[in-house]
This record gives sequence, structure tokens and C-alpha cells, in this order.
Amino acid sequence: MLGLHDSFVYFQCAECRCLQIAEFPADMSRYYPASYYSFQPLTAPRRRSSRMKRWARVRANEFAVVQRGLLGRILYWMSPNEELREAVAQHFPGDGVSLAKLHRSSRILDVGCGSGTFLLALSKAGFRHVQGVDLYVEASIEYPDGVRILKGSLEACEGIWNVIMFHHSFEHFRNPVEILNAAAELLDGNGTIVVRIPMVSSYAWEKYGIAWVQLDAPRHFFLHSPESMSRLAKAVGLRVARVVYDSTEFQFLGSELYLRDRPLFSSGSSSPDLSTFAPDEIENFRRSAVELNASERGDQAAFYLQKD
Repeated sequence: MLGLHDSFVYFQCAECRCLQIAEFPADMSRYYPASYYSFQPLTAPRRRSSRMKRWARVRANEFAVVQRGLLGRILYWMSPNEELREAVAQHFPGDGVSLAKLHRSSRILDVGCGSGTFLLALSKAGFRHVQGVDLYVEASIEYPDGVRILKGSLEACEGIWNVIMFHHSFEHFRNPVEILNAAAELLDGNGTIVVRIPMVSSYAWEKYGIAWVQLDAPRHFFLHSPESMSRLAKAVGLRVARVVYDSTEFQFLGSELYLRDRPLFSSGSSSPDLSTFAPDEIENFRRSAVELNASERGDQAAFYLQKD
């Protein structure tokens, strides 16, 4: 990603196919610089408007999240928020909002949330019981609207949560069994854990090998398969309620860049340079991603875990 060209050894389990790093680097700060994209500082701007307008905006945003309620539907039609709607679809693919029984009073914990972009979006939709935790943020964050991001590990979190989310953070933990067990202990009896992760059972891993963009050494310690996730869930008293493959054209774009010995992020940039790809080439990659998801061969998936 950063063009450092360091080398690392990984090995793969012959039974469950989980791919994991052989030795954890002593210092990970080299691979999470201050400029790392998920740590960019955010602001929660306060718009000057009447109380009624603010109320209407929150109700419209709430509909963008939960897709329920006639009044919210009308308000959303009058003032749509497609960006929020797309973010929710990305974070809860495959109608995960319904599966997780998400509603405005849900207690939501986001593990490995970076600066808390998605939590701030939920806050603007009227969700008041949201919190994040991240080991690598510079310091704990207290946003003006009450959203709190703790610097630390999941074990430091307290309370009972209806939804616990790992959006491409689970693969960054050194102790996945302990982390998932800690999440299960914090989960409400009818709650849902959402784990979105890269999939080593993917076509992209087979095609690109060590140039696969989501191998992302050394930040990704464990890259799972359906078998390893099922075993892991069972070991801590959870079951896999649903798996939704949600890979995108990124599996091809990023990997093709690596094959050409180009970093994902050039110096000073917070987004990949895709100028080397023609529009029709990107579109072909996008169609291939849809086909791979349908055949459960995409390079990332969302696992919805619930108590057994």
C-alpha cells in the first residue's frame, strides 16, 4: 500500500484455509502512519437551521438507514441523502439492516472504526447510542454531538450492545479468538455481530497471489475462509446467520497496480491513482466482481454472527 517493499512470511492452514502471518512485527507504527487514510481528522459541522428543519433532516436520514416509516419516507423524498444510503448499504450488505434489527435506539459499537466516519453518519440520523474503539488512533475523540471514539482495545469497552461491527478491522487483530469472544460477551442475547473481511477463498487470491491487494501485509494478520470463520464463531458460542459477498472492482484495480510495482497510495495522496485504467477496463472489473459475488468467490464478505 505504502510502497515500502518489506517482506513477510505467511502460512496457510491445510484444513480451514485460514492464511496468517508467521510472525507479528514488533512495531506496527511504521505501517499505520499519521497520514493513514482511516485516521484522517473529521469534523461534525453544525448547520444553522430551525429546530423543525433539523428534526425533519434527522427523520429523513433515519429513513435512509432503516428504510421504514411513512413520514420518514416522505421527508427523505423531499430531502434525499444518497451518500448516507449508500454508506449503510456498504456497511450492512444484503439487507443486513433488517437482519441486525437496526433501529434508532440500537446500541452500536464499531470496533476498529478509525476516526469514526460511519458513526458520525449514524448520529446525524438520530442514533444516539453509538461508540467506536480503535487501537491505532492517536488519542480518544469526543465529537460535539456525543459520538465517542476510544483509543484502546475491545476489552476496555463496557455495557451490552445490540450491534457490534468489524468493518475490515477484524483481520488486523493478533488474537481473533479472544477478540470475537470479547465481542460475544458484550453482545445482547438477540444482537448481531457484523464482520466484514477479505476472503482468502477468493478468485483474486488464486489469480494474484502475493500481489492480491487485500493480502495487505503486514497489517492483515489473518485472512479467513468460510470454514475458518464458521469454526471461529462456533468456538465462542456464535453461529453464522448469513454470509454476503460484497467485493468490488478494487480487487482487480489494486492488485493490477501491485503487479506493476506501484503503491496503492502515492506520496501525499489519500486515494488510489487509477489513471492507468481505461473506463471500459474498470467497467469490466466491476462486472466481474458482481459475478464473483454471486458465485461466492468475491474477495470480501460480510459475516452476520448471532448467539447460538
